Amino acid sequence: MARATRVVLADEVKAGLAEAPPHALVSPFKRLGVQGLDGIAPILVAALAIEETLLLISPHGTAKNLLLTRVAVALGLELRYYNANLLNFNDLVGFSLRGKDWRLEYVKTPAAVWGAGAVIFDEINRGRPEIQNKLFPIIHESKVQDLALEALQALPLAVNNFFKRGLHNVE
Repeated sequence: MARATRVVLADEVKAGLAEAPPHALVSPFKRLGVQGLDGIAPILVAALAIEETLLLISPHGTAKNLLLTRVAVALGLELRYYNANLLNFNDLVGFSLRGKDWRLEYVKTPAAVWGAGAVIFDEINRGRPEIQNKLFPIIHESKVQDLALEALQALPLAVNNFFKRGLHNVE
């Protein structure tokens, strides 16, 4: 997956969007049965197009995971969902074994990240530090223990809003 890519809309595209009548701008998520999140559509589409990690931050119950799950299914991507707050590393990768040539191999379970086209990490801010450290190379390099996640095309992350009533919420 490409990393550190920056997307900038051409001035002509921005002008075209600004001049379009409201009825011409159809909700991209309507067919997915998700409403009210149209504002993030350009960002989500851009992240998918350039295979970049996307971090969604919003209050609890705003359909972040519903949207991400339905987009992945609509794109035909094999999806894995993990709650980082409850995640164990073995759940993510399977169980490690030494191979015939003493190289690291994993006994892959159906819920393991191997072969997934899209992975959703929810509550990433609430995961234990040791799990967050192990998620870092997956999120930034599409690798686990230096082994590439070849099928991975989409890596959205979801986090509940950190701020409540103007004060930082440390959970």
